[in-house]
Amino acid sequence: MNRVELTKRMAEVGLLPKFESIEWKELMNTDPYLIRSDAFERKLEEFELGRDYASADAATEEEMLELEVKSIAGRQSKMWVQVTQVLTTDQAMRNMAIIDK
Repeated sequence: MNRVELTKRMAEVGLLPKFESIEWKELMNTDPYLIRSDAFERKLEEFELGRDYASADAATEEEMLELEVKSIAGRQSKMWVQVTQVLTTDQAMRNMAIIDK
């Protein structure tokens, strides 16, 4: 899955605004490192979580993000998400801080 396909899929499941929309462009102009640092101070919005993943630097094939999202029957406000991605230790700790909140 290339980056455009990934961002479109993330928009479909609510992790990013619609691809190429005004909201999407504004979010993509937001510094992802600022969003990451904010995660220690406040709960991030879903779009902000998506922005962090959509901002990944070019990666080798084995480092590409794998994302699987499934709805949960009878629980419209919940979803099951599985992400596989190579991270630095600092990135992993920041992601764990987000998940823990």
